[in-house]
Amino acid sequence: AERKDPSYAARRAEMEEALSAPIRQAAALEDSRAVLSRFQLDLQRGDAAAAEKDLLEGIKASPGNAELVYNLAVLYEQTARLPEARDAYRRVLDLDPASYDAWNNLGTIYARLEDLEQARSCWQRGVGLNPASPAADNLRRLQAMKP
Repeated sequence: AERKDPSYAARRAEMEEALSAPIRQAAALEDSRAVLSRFQLDLQRGDAAAAEKDLLEGIKASPGNAELVYNLAVLYEQTARLPEARDAYRRVLDLDPASYDAWNNLGTIYARLEDLEQARSCWQRGVGLNPASPAADNLRRLQAMKP
């Protein structure tokens, strides 16, 4: 009789979902570690295109993984793809607004794009999260530039 009861089926499905969630999370973490390992190997070989492909595939599989998106942003920054780097850092911050490194790096991108007000704003956010962040040095340099 219980098995025909719709509320029983719903409770069972809920319980199965709750029990399987940690397993899926562990698998996603393991997958992201594998992606990062391949990414590092590609970079060591000097193959930025393969490194980017690895990260994009990993992000597609785990779109909420801020670490993968952060590494993609850094890769774009290092390969002078500044608009893509800016967009990727923004996505990191959507996923992890407390990432002071992402705030600092986004500020640096804005400075390189000659948007110093946006750079200042990002660096201030980074310093607010971590006063020892490199963003503090960037802010001091920016203030020293002002006449």
